[in-house]
This record gives sequence, structure tokens and C-alpha cells, in this order.
Amino acid sequence: MITQVPPTVVRDLVMVGWTGPEPQGVPPVSEGPGGLLALRRETGEEVWWYKLEEPFYGGVAVQNEYVFVGTGYKGAVGEGHFYVLKVES
Repeated sequence: MITQVPPTVVRDLVMVGWTGPEPQGVPPVSEGPGGLLALRRETGEEVWWYKLEEPFYGGVAVQNEYVFVGTGYKGAVGEGHFYVLKVES
């Protein structure tokens, strides 16, 4: 897993995006080319993760309980998608 997205804090969660497969010997977080991982801010415990359809290089935007994420670079790395996720910590 390669993290190329700055972490974003939402309430008591830290959101981290990743790109790429898991390194050999490390339990998989996802089986896709990218994703968003939510960790408990105080403990680092994994709360949830969301698999994305393309590599994730951008940032995470937050408005109230919603997280906005864009992926891919049309023509260069996948078609790209825009995701809106509701955060429940």
C-alpha cells in the first residue's frame, strides 16, 4: 500500500487514502487499486475502509458528515469517479 493522500481528520477519525496493492506478507486492506481508510484518532484502530475503482492520488474534502473523494485521471489512470460517503464514527 502506498499512501499518497494527506491524512484528513473528521471528528474522531483520521481518513487516509491509498494507491497500489498490499506489500507481500501484509494482510490486505482491499483488493482494488486504491481506497479510503478510516482510523480511530486516539488509538489508530481501523474503523472502516472503502475500496475505490481507481488509484487515489487526490485529497479528501469534508462537509459536515460527508466525505468527498475523486479518483483517477481521465485517460491517464482510469476514467475517474467521484464518491460521496457519509461518515458515521
